[in-house]
Amino acid sequence: MIIITLNVSTVFAQDERSSVIGLGIGYSFNGYREETVLDINRYINTVSFFIDGANQHNRFTHSYNIGFFRGRNEALIAYPVYDFELEPDNYGRYFEYYMAEDIFTRLNLEYGLSYRLWGNKVFPGSIGGALRVDAYLVEAPINPIYINFTGIFSFNFHAIQKWIINEKNSLALSASFPMVGFGIRPHYIGLAGWPIETGITSFHNYLAVFGNLKYLLKINSLLSFYSGVDFEISRIYFPKSRKDAGLELRLGIAFTF
Repeated sequence: MIIITLNVSTVFAQDERSSVIGLGIGYSFNGYREETVLDINRYINTVSFFIDGANQHNRFTHSYNIGFFRGRNEALIAYPVYDFELEPDNYGRYFEYYMAEDIFTRLNLEYGLSYRLWGNKVFPGSIGGALRVDAYLVEAPINPIYINFTGIFSFNFHAIQKWIINEKNSLALSASFPMVGFGIRPHYIGLAGWPIETGITSFHNYLAVFGNLKYLLKINSLLSFYSGVDFEISRIYFPKSRKDAGLELRLGIAFTF
């Protein structure tokens, strides 16, 4: 499999004052388990799109990124199949909907501000905070009324560790952990089932980690190539559990100015 990405690194600004910006295309491997719909695992592998950038001034780094993908899941068959599931009644039709093909859309937006606290120009590390929005939407093409939407707005702890191997090669690891936020969740029949669950999120009902590992190869003062791996692991506990896991592979070009 060949994966081509046009993107920028948000953590490789090595000058005292510099900015990076770009667009991205990658490939994501994702799985989720939404128990307000059905207590089974669903999987989707699809192309993803990104806009991100960063501005560094002395010890402060402002970073931002937008990620998006949308893909289709095939219909599933549940075993064993009981007689009432085959009958033409309401329960049977609802069951058929839950087993049907669906479309999964994922969107995330993040703005981070970090401050370099340790290390030197070879091995600098910084910590700070980030404001993040995560949206998960599941749609059923056979019935557009039953849409399942989850939205989380959170304040995250954010950390970056860089290793400037030499003038042309660099590595960076970044991670983000939600601390407190606000969530919107559906009941078992989605947005048609009002009222929608809302509430404050923290460690008691929302656990997640968002991470990124990047390798940068500098070509000249303007242009660099890099490869990267992004990952997500998250679990929401209200009103029922939702679990998400994702891995994204990227190759890219970064522009610095």
